[in-house]
Amino acid sequence: MAAMLLILLVTAIALYLLNSAKSGMAIDSNGEAYDQSLLDAQSGLERVKYELYQSFLSNSASGSSALGWFNTWSSNSIGTNPVYRLANSLAINQSTVSVWLASVVITNSATSTYAEVTLISRAVHLSERKIQERLRIGAPGSPVFDYAFFVDHVLSLAGSKMTVSGDVRSNTNITFSATPRVNGTAHAAGTVSGARNTWSLSQYFSSATTRAPPADPTSTGGAAWTMGYKPAAATNCIRVLPLSMPVVGSMTQYVATAISHGGMIRQGSSTIVSNSYSGPGPDGLTGTADDGCLILDGLTTPIRIDGPVVVAADVIIRGQVGGQGCLYAGRNIHIVDDLTYTNPPAWPKPDTAPNTTANANRSDDLLVLVAKGNIVIGNYTSSTWSNSVWSLMTAAAAVVPCASDPSDAPLGYDSDNNPANGYRFDGRHYANEANDGRRLSGVGTNTVPRRYFDSSLANATVNALAGAEVQAVDAVLYSNHAIIGLLGKTGKITPINGAMVCHDEMIAFNGDLLLNWDIRMGSRSVDAVPLDYLPTTQGGSSSAFTRTWREVK
Repeated sequence: MAAMLLILLVTAIALYLLNSAKSGMAIDSNGEAYDQSLLDAQSGLERVKYELYQSFLSNSASGSSALGWFNTWSSNSIGTNPVYRLANSLAINQSTVSVWLASVVITNSATSTYAEVTLISRAVHLSERKIQERLRIGAPGSPVFDYAFFVDHVLSLAGSKMTVSGDVRSNTNITFSATPRVNGTAHAAGTVSGARNTWSLSQYFSSATTRAPPADPTSTGGAAWTMGYKPAAATNCIRVLPLSMPVVGSMTQYVATAISHGGMIRQGSSTIVSNSYSGPGPDGLTGTADDGCLILDGLTTPIRIDGPVVVAADVIIRGQVGGQGCLYAGRNIHIVDDLTYTNPPAWPKPDTAPNTTANANRSDDLLVLVAKGNIVIGNYTSSTWSNSVWSLMTAAAAVVPCASDPSDAPLGYDSDNNPANGYRFDGRHYANEANDGRRLSGVGTNTVPRRYFDSSLANATVNALAGAEVQAVDAVLYSNHAIIGLLGKTGKITPINGAMVCHDEMIAFNGDLLLNWDIRMGSRSVDAVPLDYLPTTQGGSSSAFTRTWREVK
């Protein structure tokens, strides 16, 4: 009897232990499934985030107009051109994962431009896990504006009377001759040749103007300023990866951007342009060679440009300008006299109150000039200009054939006028336009052949507006093709306060030339001004990062 009781007791204990083990295994299995569901929910969310972001970057619009892509959305799709459709049933491991949109909020303020997208992901296997993530995506921009001078082809900086404060970059080679002073890093996809000078920190404090970018640090032992001048970084970097220059394509997209931003040009109490201009030219007649051209003369009364504005053809500009904006020209922009801000920024050197400086500069004047054709500086109708610039344009090194955008063909940038073999410009900026472009001759509505650097106006009209010399330019200059011109006066100092970005540069100068990078164009500067309607490459640089993450029921 005792033996039987012992057997029953042992059996009961064994059954208890066996059931406990089975229960433990079930608990462990359920715990693993619970954790796996969370991992699968995150995996599905990461896939959707990546695909959504790539769809956004493939959108053809530039700047904050690209953020308009986020305006059209539902729980399972977002965007237009292209539309991204969220997969509602993803098989990940043993889970079924669904991801959907919960909200989309676009912020477009003076200091920030981004969209915040809230996504929810649910994974179901043996258990259900659900997570919510808020993703912030910034408007795309182009890194070419991080440089004082960016040239797609060869960049040549010559002469001890030239001072550049800011980094420079070329997608081929950089050549220094006669020891120019370049206070910044020189980046070349090819090589950097020749010698250049730089300033020490103390020299920069004592010699750089208040329009040059701040130093880093802003004073001896003072605060750092990201992207400011750091003497130790004034080196040459060769064999760097080329940066794609944005292409100023069809003006239609920029007109849409101008409308969405309410871009304006005003002078005094008058509105000169609301969003875009494509009317009669300065001759006042419709159907003539200068149609779509505009003269902006701020010599007596300042011009104010706010937001993006589009002019269909050439722009002739001079005088004082204010506001913060971007002027797109469907062909050339001609700076025929001094162009200066009414309320310029300033960076004291040394600066013991950099935050105060940054806060003040963010609201000061800032103009970006964008030409689908060329930016031409000075009176190109004068023999003085021709004698200085012609040899630069015709030099063998300056004639660089390159591919062009199909939308540039009407401006003559398909040199053989044969779209069947592609679009290519032969690099002869001095020649008559390949497709027989015309300008006014000065006699009624008669016309003569137009060269690439000419405007569509009669030479007499341009000559009457042009000053003897251009001795100051306050603007960021962006040319789809070349920046060509003559600046300065013997014995004088001529500043360009902004930046220059182009495929080719052909610039002559008299006296001393200062190129001061406007650091507010810097993508990482503390006082960066987000002009989100600037040219950018398709799929151009943008930021995307997680703002919040949590598990939800």
